[in-house]
Amino acid sequence: MSDLLNPGKLTNEPDGYKVVFEREFPFSSEAVWEAITNPDKLATWFMATEMEFKPGGKMVIRFPEPDNSESFGKITRIIQRKLFEYYWEEELVTWELQELGSERCLLTLTHSKVDGQWAKSVPAGWHFMLDTLEKTLEGDQATPNIPDKQDSLKAQYAEMYNHL
Repeated sequence: MSDLLNPGKLTNEPDGYKVVFEREFPFSSEAVWEAITNPDKLATWFMATEMEFKPGGKMVIRFPEPDNSESFGKITRIIQRKLFEYYWEEELVTWELQELGSERCLLTLTHSKVDGQWAKSVPAGWHFMLDTLEKTLEGDQATPNIPDKQDSLKAQYAEMYNHL
């Protein structure tokens, strides 16, 4: 069995696979909100992202090299410092923040409607990105998209969820 810390929970739902992560951060919900909604901050731990930050606003997410490809999204809901939700192509991504104290919050990330071919790689990708987000919030220089680490996570998630 895997030794992953804070793994995502993957389930097979009628409309596709769903992965849910819960991470408690020793930072205010405002700091985490800024990191997940500000394109300049997203570029340090996630990917280059352009967006019209409003419900119905369009998003462009640029994958790093060697892909250099783009994918598109549309923002569906925003509740300031509490909820940010968007469609990423045909998949739904929901970020929820709950304040646990002045400098602590719970982040729940739900990525649903995931096609079966991506069911094991999506959790691995988000796991890596959430680890990178935490390091970025701690002040470390982010190093998004390290293939070896992501490959290791994919193998661990494949082992953990081989029954799905």
